[in-house]
Amino acid sequence: MSPFPRHDLLGALLSGIPAFVFTLRPGKFGLLSVTNGVKVLTGFEARDLLANPGLFASRLFPDGRENLERLCADLAEGEVPMWEFRFRCADSRARWFRAHLTKAQGPPGDPEAVTGIAFATEEERRARRKAHEGISILQAAGAVIFFADLKGTIRLWNDASELFFGWTRTEMVGSTVHRLFPVPPEAVDAMVRTVRSGNAVSQETRLNTKPGGEADCRVTVSRVTGEGGVPAGMVVTVQGTGERKGLENQLQQLITRLRTIERVNRFIASDWDIGKVHERIAKEMEKLIDFDRTSVAVFEEGKDPILIRAYSKGHTDLGTGIRVPLDRSAPGWVLSHRMTRLDADMAASPDQFAENEVLVREGIRSRLMIPLFVGERIVGTLNFNSRRKGAYSLATVERLGSIPDQMAMAIEKYRMVTRLRASEEKYRLLFEQGPPAVTVGKDGRFHDVNEGCLRLYGYPREEFLRLAVSDHAVSPGEDDPYENVLRTGRPVETEVLRKRKDGTHFWGLLDVFPVSEDLALGQITDITRRKDAEEALRREKDFSSRILAVANVLIVVMDREGRILLFNRKCEELTGWRESEVRGKRIWDLLLPERVVAPIREAFSQLGEKDIFPYYENPWRMRNGGERNIRWNNSVTRDERGEVVWVIGTGIDITEQRHLEEQLRNIQKMEAVGTLAGGIAHDFNNIIQAIMGYTSLLKARIGDAGAEEIEAIERAGLRASDLTTQLLGFARGGKYEVRPVDLNQVVGKVVSMIRHTFDRSIEIRTELADGLSAVEGDAGQLEQTVLNLCINARDAMPDGGILTLGTRHETFSGDEEGAPEGAPRGKYVLLLLSDTGMGIPPENIPRIFEPFFTTKEPGKGSGMGLAMAYGIVKNHGGYLVVRSTPGEGTTFRVLLPASPKKISPSPSPVPEEPVGGTETVLFVDDEESLRQLAVEMLGRLGYRVLTAGNGLEAVKTFSEKRGEIAAVILDMIMPGMGGEETFHRLKEIDPSARILLSSGYAVEGGPQSLLSAGAAGFLPKPYRVGTLAAALRRVIGGGDP
Repeated sequence: MSPFPRHDLLGALLSGIPAFVFTLRPGKFGLLSVTNGVKVLTGFEARDLLANPGLFASRLFPDGRENLERLCADLAEGEVPMWEFRFRCADSRARWFRAHLTKAQGPPGDPEAVTGIAFATEEERRARRKAHEGISILQAAGAVIFFADLKGTIRLWNDASELFFGWTRTEMVGSTVHRLFPVPPEAVDAMVRTVRSGNAVSQETRLNTKPGGEADCRVTVSRVTGEGGVPAGMVVTVQGTGERKGLENQLQQLITRLRTIERVNRFIASDWDIGKVHERIAKEMEKLIDFDRTSVAVFEEGKDPILIRAYSKGHTDLGTGIRVPLDRSAPGWVLSHRMTRLDADMAASPDQFAENEVLVREGIRSRLMIPLFVGERIVGTLNFNSRRKGAYSLATVERLGSIPDQMAMAIEKYRMVTRLRASEEKYRLLFEQGPPAVTVGKDGRFHDVNEGCLRLYGYPREEFLRLAVSDHAVSPGEDDPYENVLRTGRPVETEVLRKRKDGTHFWGLLDVFPVSEDLALGQITDITRRKDAEEALRREKDFSSRILAVANVLIVVMDREGRILLFNRKCEELTGWRESEVRGKRIWDLLLPERVVAPIREAFSQLGEKDIFPYYENPWRMRNGGERNIRWNNSVTRDERGEVVWVIGTGIDITEQRHLEEQLRNIQKMEAVGTLAGGIAHDFNNIIQAIMGYTSLLKARIGDAGAEEIEAIERAGLRASDLTTQLLGFARGGKYEVRPVDLNQVVGKVVSMIRHTFDRSIEIRTELADGLSAVEGDAGQLEQTVLNLCINARDAMPDGGILTLGTRHETFSGDEEGAPEGAPRGKYVLLLLSDTGMGIPPENIPRIFEPFFTTKEPGKGSGMGLAMAYGIVKNHGGYLVVRSTPGEGTTFRVLLPASPKKISPSPSPVPEEPVGGTETVLFVDDEESLRQLAVEMLGRLGYRVLTAGNGLEAVKTFSEKRGEIAAVILDMIMPGMGGEETFHRLKEIDPSARILLSSGYAVEGGPQSLLSAGAAGFLPKPYRVGTLAAALRRVIGGGDP
């Protein structure tokens, strides 16, 4: 019996909980009664609501009123449906409530009434939103981001990581990052130590994926610090550099799974009858898990487990309502072991449970039983069976998401409602089955206690009632809320720290209400998890913010109107805008150039019908007015109604990549033109060789009679030879005489030439470094390069100016500023050539090295000078870089690899009179005219000449007459067996063979490699008789014939 009169207890129970009980009349919903608890939750006094019965209904929102009308119309005796509604309180603010309704006996004349008990749910909704907000952004982000502690153990694995690697969050959380790297563990440990010391690691590598493959990635690992700057772990950002086939399909499957789980959870929350709930969700769960039979078993104190609901595809003898023995059943095994039960093959199960025989007989092979926890208690099991062997794994449980937790809550609700309906003393049960509650007298001692409170504190009833309020206080002397309520008569709500019987502490939300002058009712709710969750949420929000801040990708979150909600640190660093400056502004108003705004706005306007395009590339406008090209991976997050919550963009800056692609196209174009020029030069030089050779013969034959005309022909041939030299300037392999060259001498020779030819209004200055290293190359072509650059500078200064030529050493050890892209580390010789002319417009700079490109008037420039200079520098393994400011001038930087070799003296001049001989010479060339010319030229010098039109003929002739042949003159470029192969074949026959190479166009590295392999010399075409004679005597040995 209660220690106070029944009507006092009834009033206290109805008004002493964080809720209010009301009775209303169906139809117009006039209020018949309401407890005083309504004042705390709505601001309205109970007497005011009762004085105006229609006031309560008028404060309901339309959807809540419509739901109430529907529930009242369908309300049957014994049902307790749930009603969620928004109520406009006295302060005009809307607040959410959840009420459980039941039919009640009304006053005389109004026998039908509806009674309900309403709880405020606003804080619950707000906490739930905050709990998921930060992590949802990170989990929904399109970037592959995961977090590990400082030992490398993975603690967070987002959705994009699951999609990219194939491993689920369950599989990866708790494992180490070593699993992902196909390298020795020591290498991964070294990386972890680097990050732990505060240094970020970013590298191109390959990572393992679940199917046993590997993916090309850029991995960035950065350290994350917690409160007070203490290192908290590592954030790993992965950018896939390979194809992401099937990613969208996997993401869609994930979204479908989450939406199915959401629908199932809504079904579970909508009804207290666990049997009806299971029947409704069985079809939905088929979308998540394969089964031929599913059931829910519920544990009841002192009884065997009962199958509340069974659903089977076909007949089953284990149907709804069947009980199985607790000590010989799979549900009993789950209860005792407190873990999930998995049987891949029930026929091979070592445990012979009572239900096994029936299930095996019905063809069942696999079994999955999931414990349903409420706190630390197991209230039942969610069971699945399949006729397929090995149908389930722990990953199956992961696919169900929060469904088992919701089912446990549904069972708990089912139990509570069942007990309430079965009880004859409903108000006593309200006290017993409601929140943990006690009654306290003026002496501070407990008068009554319900079961929930006994469970919360861990005491038996008799022992608890011998205690006082102060016995549960953690800190002696703290304020007693019960004493304050009894003294003032006003209810109190406060958070308190309380002590259980076992000495552990918990946080409680304590609501104390006056029942009478001598008695107070206290209800306490364990909010330890909420307090822990609030602290965890605070840390999680800070943690998520830190991850988003250090992630090496651009992350921007917008609402459906394009307004910026989040702008991470990488975005700030790239654009120059602070997040506080852009938040709330539409992205196209600030960051997008006008030319690309239209399609973006159109995509946002259609978000109600379709998602935004997932992959996209567009420019962003920087704060300084510049632009950067960004490649985006976009995703849209929607709520349960399908409304857009966030549009999340994850991007990388590809501006430099696009620049490099353009440079590559230009290089390929130059190489193509160079190859064409080299081919033309080769054929042209053969023709010139014939002209100059026969001219020399003619000159020797007729003497002085026609000397002037013959010399004119010879000069024309030399000019034609100069033209081929220009063509070879930008052809691959265009350098002939490769030897150590003093760049200072090259500059001095060109300067001495131009001082006499350039207009005197141009002042020429030199700043040449002492002790300059040699460069390996063709001195003549390098002189041509310097001359062409000087001529270009002269043409840029029509009104005069200053031309400065300087040399010095440059050494590159890394990515120094000013180093050409792709330049290897090492020592270089730098030639700086600057003018104070009109400068080059920025739009022309990418084209100035193209052949035939010129801005001069027709007839005043061929457009070949800079193209030839560029080709010569590239052929020498160097770099030619230009910087120009319109109106101020231009600077060309020529960088050539420094050589440790000493500078050799210039070759001796060719003697005027050719020196002959009587030896036998094999002349190899595919041109018939040149072979005939060689027979005549060398024959006139006294030599016996053998000829071969190709490599095969040369090898045959040499092998037959090698004892007679003193030297071989070998053309480098021939069809079929080329000069290089012929050279090696001849050397195989006679390693001491003296072979003089000759060509009008040498493939890059060809002559030099053969000279290193033992060739006696190189004779570039076209050549005069004297040059040929001198070269041949050097090869044969220089002695008398």
